[in-house]
Amino acid sequence: KANGRNLFGDQISPWNTYRYDYSNPWVRRFLIDAIVTNLQRYGISGIRFDNLDGIKGYSGGGGQEFLTELSMEIRKYRPEAILIGEMFFGESKVMASIENGGMGINMRTHSDLFDFFKDNMQKRTEEINMEMLKNAIRNPWYWGEAPRGNYDTNHDEAANRRDGATGA
Repeated sequence: KANGRNLFGDQISPWNTYRYDYSNPWVRRFLIDAIVTNLQRYGISGIRFDNLDGIKGYSGGGGQEFLTELSMEIRKYRPEAILIGEMFFGESKVMASIENGGMGINMRTHSDLFDFFKDNMQKRTEEINMEMLKNAIRNPWYWGEAPRGNYDTNHDEAANRRDGATGA
């Protein structure tokens, strides 16, 4: 920009990357068009939103509007698309349909299974809390939201600096 600021956003994320300026309608439109174009061009059947909590809670505003607008555009083009939000803090509104004031997300991740491994991988067998594992596998809807998918990857672990028990 003429004032020296980044064109698409200049807030720094916890991972030391720039966040998009979701409050800017031109940035939202650019992102929506890019995603829908990829759905059309490559026959993609769904989208996973990385760090949905961070997008929704973007301090500059507009994150929730972006997600709702994007969901609406995707549903116009491909109503059957699966929308998955990487989200660790429950909020049923996210998974409500757009017609019911939600964002139309089909599924959200949770880290209960990953957290079991992270919290217990260096313990002695008799110290391991097996109830935590049972709940992670058998009770993924205890926040009253369905469906939720287990998050059992390590793609962010070095960046998240989880006490050295993971990829860090």
